Amino acid sequence: MYWADELAERVQGPQVVNDSKTPSGTVHVGSLRGPVVHDVIARALRARGVPVEFRYGVEDMDAMDAQALLTPDAVEKYMGVPLSRVPAPEGSTATNYARHFVETLFFPTFARLGIRPEFYWLSEIYPTGKMDPYMRIALDKAQVIRDLYVRVSNVERPAGWLPVQV
Repeated sequence: MYWADELAERVQGPQVVNDSKTPSGTVHVGSLRGPVVHDVIARALRARGVPVEFRYGVEDMDAMDAQALLTPDAVEKYMGVPLSRVPAPEGSTATNYARHFVETLFFPTFARLGIRPEFYWLSEIYPTGKMDPYMRIALDKAQVIRDLYVRVSNVERPAGWLPVQV
């Protein structure tokens, strides 16, 4: 019995398996770890007859950073801009930078591996207001989040830091 089967035996009722990624470049082994692990969990749940939704969020509201695969002048121009608002690379038919990588790399790679989550785009969810209550929780618990950064990744955020990007 595998670890995912053991997990599937312990849960009750319908389950949601969720993953997400900032689509700012190529799909590599490290970026596939989450989707592969979560796909294994979803499959184990289904094999046990557990109703499961497997979702994958495209974090296209995350900001452009210097690690993105753009020319230096483009990085400077779009630094800090949400990836959904950065133009697609030259020659791409995608509507923006994030969609370029998801449509040309993520979708085909996932399909080839047999990973078939329900995709959702954060740039489509945020304007609806559905995230507002959760953003309020994050703002209200900013100190807890700062403490987690220290404990988990040894990164200390300044006292006024908030877990949002405006």
